[in-house]
Amino acid sequence: MGTTLLLDFDTFKRDILPPLPAGAREPPKDKIASARIKLFKTFRGKFEPHGPVTLSEEDAIAEAVVGAINALELPDGYWAKLSKYEADLSDDTEDTENTEYSEDTEDAEDTEDTESKVCAGIYPQGTISRDEHPDWTNCRLFIDFQRGDVAYDPWGDRAGNSSEAERSSRAKVRSQLIACAHNLFLYQHRTALLSLLVIGEEFRALWWDRSGVCVSRKVNYVDEPEHLLGIVWHYVQLSAQGQGIDPTATYIEEGSAAFRIMDELAMPSELDMDYLEPGTEHIETESSRSRLRAPTASSTPPAAEPICTAASPIGESDYSGRQRADLQPDADLPEPKDDGEDRRVFKYVREKFRESLAPGWPRYKLRVGDDDHVFLVAKPVVASSSMFGRATRGYIAVDARTRRFVFLKDSWRPYYEGVRPEGSYLELFADDPDMVVPTVICHGDVRNQETFNARYEADPQLRFARNRHCLQALQTRACRSASTTGPGTSKKRRRGEEDDGASSSRRTAGTSDLNSSLSDKSLGPHMHYRIAVKEVCLPFSDFRTTKQLIRLMYDCIATHHWAYTRHNLLHRDISAGNVLILPTLGVNPSGKEVVEWRGLLTDWELAKPVSREGEDDSEAARPPERTGTWQFMSVNYVASHWRRPVVVADELESFFHVLLYYAVRFIRNTLQDVTSFVIAYFDESERDTKSDRRWCSHLKAVAMRHRSLCSHGVTLEFLRTTGEGRNPLNTLLEQLLLLISARYEVLSFNRQLAQTHTEHRQRTAAVVDHDATASDASTPPSPLRAVWPRNEPWAEPRLRLEPPKPKVLDPETIKMADSLETHIPFLQIFYSMIKDTPAKDWRDTHVLPEDGLLANYKRVIIVVACDGYSIARTARPTKRAKVASMSSYAAKEIPATIAGLARASANTSKEDKGSRS
Repeated sequence: MGTTLLLDFDTFKRDILPPLPAGAREPPKDKIASARIKLFKTFRGKFEPHGPVTLSEEDAIAEAVVGAINALELPDGYWAKLSKYEADLSDDTEDTENTEYSEDTEDAEDTEDTESKVCAGIYPQGTISRDEHPDWTNCRLFIDFQRGDVAYDPWGDRAGNSSEAERSSRAKVRSQLIACAHNLFLYQHRTALLSLLVIGEEFRALWWDRSGVCVSRKVNYVDEPEHLLGIVWHYVQLSAQGQGIDPTATYIEEGSAAFRIMDELAMPSELDMDYLEPGTEHIETESSRSRLRAPTASSTPPAAEPICTAASPIGESDYSGRQRADLQPDADLPEPKDDGEDRRVFKYVREKFRESLAPGWPRYKLRVGDDDHVFLVAKPVVASSSMFGRATRGYIAVDARTRRFVFLKDSWRPYYEGVRPEGSYLELFADDPDMVVPTVICHGDVRNQETFNARYEADPQLRFARNRHCLQALQTRACRSASTTGPGTSKKRRRGEEDDGASSSRRTAGTSDLNSSLSDKSLGPHMHYRIAVKEVCLPFSDFRTTKQLIRLMYDCIATHHWAYTRHNLLHRDISAGNVLILPTLGVNPSGKEVVEWRGLLTDWELAKPVSREGEDDSEAARPPERTGTWQFMSVNYVASHWRRPVVVADELESFFHVLLYYAVRFIRNTLQDVTSFVIAYFDESERDTKSDRRWCSHLKAVAMRHRSLCSHGVTLEFLRTTGEGRNPLNTLLEQLLLLISARYEVLSFNRQLAQTHTEHRQRTAAVVDHDATASDASTPPSPLRAVWPRNEPWAEPRLRLEPPKPKVLDPETIKMADSLETHIPFLQIFYSMIKDTPAKDWRDTHVLPEDGLLANYKRVIIVVACDGYSIARTARPTKRAKVASMSSYAAKEIPATIAGLARASANTSKEDKGSRS
């Protein structure tokens, strides 16, 4: 995961926990003394002293801990409650959905199930429910319970160990904790969170935010219960903001004016418009089964929609369990004003908003920008599966000032010097009529809410102190090892004692051990950011015909072109999730109002200016860390190990991958198994274990270099919906691949030419050294030379064998490769395909009724480890934490086709390994 900072418990309390407010009380000593007696009797009398606790006894541990907490009589009526839950155990180590590709590998060792059956939460007074499941909306602190064995402790306390143990059982427990934290951050609006991990008789404290987690070393709470009880007592006396609650998000009480406004706006209205383009209404798709008609000239525009007014204020509950700001109830809902704009709404917008008002999901008022512009939101329609990183959530929101539907994006943007927020770029594009991008209403960082863990980890004094502590501990350990080990000494490790993963021969402490303890990836700084835009779009997967797909992609490439030529920007994250469909109203040549779909390019937060001629371009289009979405990165960018900056040709290749991704899923083709192809082409990764170099999938590399789209010996070809005849999409893909493959031919030629010059220099140096050695008279002749036969046929001088020189490149190939320095060739191909293809060729080229991907497909990373002797393929799930009661975002199982895929392509992957760029 690379996002952990391991601290001593006292350091954790001093530096990580927010300070108590004035007048805070100390925990009652008599109750802590009573808890010590009860816990000692429970553990020492019922369990084996210092021994492991069986799974069946986890419930008893949880009951004892919760009983001790409630016996304290926590301030302000807080109460601990046991709950039953199941957590997804997919390790949260990757965020291909966002920006980074992790280089860690998952331990494939099979272990017994480690799912916890019981957890506990600390709830404010008045929010305790009788439901046995956790209440993610109101829980302030969660406690996870594991059996008393180091195998179920995700972290190791020994100096010299990596702070994240990689044993499979430990990784599963860690994933379980991440899933719980993810749920709390998803249902609530938080900046940070405290949780406890109880492992038998010991516990750890954890402080979560979007950059990582700070973890305390283990403390025995049976012998010293004041540590566990004291930290809970401390936490519940903090203000809501001190507990990690975002003060810019206010909980909306049921029955309040804001609550009723949301319900009213969710109801169907006569102002709702059809949103399908003319001629596509009859096409049945997976996303929309209804047959809607586009507006025609005969359609009479409905009357203006009545503006909802705020009802008289209704008081909210006065207990501290709700997330609220220091405002009167609904005082931040101004009287709406009619701005004179068209009040009509596309049907899908209101339908999606109505779906977001799901039972059991909290509703909030979110404030955006410097003027605290208020928006009303409920369940996110888009939610990142990642606990760490950008953690983007998207809402169909109601603008409290206009009562209009808008799209609100809440994320934690990477925070580096010179990196601008997305809204600043969209404001730059606002006056450009040729660009199809979101229109900003307001945006801004949320009251300077920065990830604390990253800032704390980066503190130079902290780093010095931590390094000194590790070095001292390692030296102490080395001295102890030298005095207790020697010839004939044998010492078995008892069950439950920590295993640092070393070999049977003990390592001596040194700088390598110290470096390994500090080798975790630094916690990246992130700033909380919100942006509200006018456009509420459809996902790209809602396209209905082949021609529509090509036209939508053309719009996105054209927008990218104008951003590059007019504003000197590269997007740097072209992916399937960053292209959207924007239905608009236009007028056809007959003067009738019709719906027209446009392709919209969004998510510009990773954009960066490119250097102009004569300027230093060492950092052009390259941030402090890798960016982009793995599945759609160019082959060349990955082969460079992310050392080269992104260029236009890389972005154009990413557009090709996005086009192929949607086409292969929804347009009839010759593949027998679409899911296997998607995994092999988009998800697979290859790694050289010796050099730690990585490459993209074998299928993708072959396609880009050799213009060959194949899977299991079957050439990919797109067909008409009837299954007969070629789809015009084939011609488009073939022409695009001609340009892309020309680029890779030139890159390969230049690489071979450079390699030839290097080898020539090495051979010249070797010959000079050999001649000097041969001229040495003191070198005795070989005794074999006198007896060698001289008359054999092969005794004649053999041919001089040398690698063939690189062939001369065709000028046309060079010309095509150079053309990818601009967008023009790509745009010309798309434009010609849309304009010049006869109408009859587009017949029966609409989408299939169902997605070609299996229902249980889950995006994964397939790591192929190449060590020269064997190839091991490991399925790595991307960051995904199971969200309770969110079926639409629930994690899905990895399809069984992965195993067959690994066997099928192992040999070809090994052969291709040597040809990687």
